[in-house]
Amino acid sequence: MKAIVLAGGCGSRLWPLSRDMYPKQLLSIDDDRSLLQQTILRLGKHVDLSDVVCITNIKHTTEINRQIAELNGTSKVLGEPIGKNTAPAVAAALEYLRREFDEDEIVIILPSDHLIKDIDKFNETIENACAIAEQNYIVTFGIKVDYPETGYGYVKVAEALGQGFKVDKFIEKPDAETAAKYMADGSYFWNGGIFVGKISVILAEFQKYIPEIFDNLESIKFANGQIYYES
Repeated sequence: MKAIVLAGGCGSRLWPLSRDMYPKQLLSIDDDRSLLQQTILRLGKHVDLSDVVCITNIKHTTEINRQIAELNGTSKVLGEPIGKNTAPAVAAALEYLRREFDEDEIVIILPSDHLIKDIDKFNETIENACAIAEQNYIVTFGIKVDYPETGYGYVKVAEALGQGFKVDKFIEKPDAETAAKYMADGSYFWNGGIFVGKISVILAEFQKYIPEIFDNLESIKFANGQIYYES
């Protein structure tokens, strides 16, 4: 299994603790390790550190490499010359993995700033997700709704599929009244932003739904830990 860790956030919601050069994922919040380091170590049961790709803004690559070195890891760090948001970052990292490994390898894509306490449950969820992903599905991690949050996206589930559910639809951040209805309904989950699937299957979805990103992937160059895009 491979991993893509999205480490390009600016940490604006945690200001003033976070700063431009030290966004949230690079800070130690409740542990001696930074959130990024905790994220990488949490994957240890499923992913070798050398099979982790961190994608970030180029200005953060030095600090991320330093933090990975503290873990005695050899994870790959890819620096984007400019931030292009989540979908292009994921696509670029998938293209890197596709060139380096079998395109039918399973990959987990996850943010670098989550705080997860129940590691056993997290590992169990990854195992269940991999079993479903082997059937050429893309799995997204839902989080049980505890209160009517308006700052998160939601996932509405349909019928059961193995240890998970098929997705009925994704909903962007709702207003307070709608969020309360979602919580009462019971078939809605917060979208955790963690995805598991085969490299080839996820790239096929890019090709289908975001061809303007997919069509440019072949022109990307990877060198010295940087991503180069043709102008």
